[in-house]
Amino acid sequence: MCRLFATWPTAEAATSTLLGTPFGPLVSALSADAQHQLRARLAGKLGDSAGGVTVRTVSNVDRGTK
Repeated sequence: MCRLFATWPTAEAATSTLLGTPFGPLVSALSADAQHQLRARLAGKLGDSAGGVTVRTVSNVDRGTK
């Protein structure tokens, strides 16, 4: 297991990554107002500081050997 840290300069910048996830089509289908509300709520949960926003993720890394 590998711990990964993703960092963005602001919470607003972090919310723009939604479109690059499997949720992107769902977010794009929302009205502009609903998209704004969703991003504002997510940004609020992520918090914001002078150091930006850092989110810890986990990835399973495996390597096959013969």
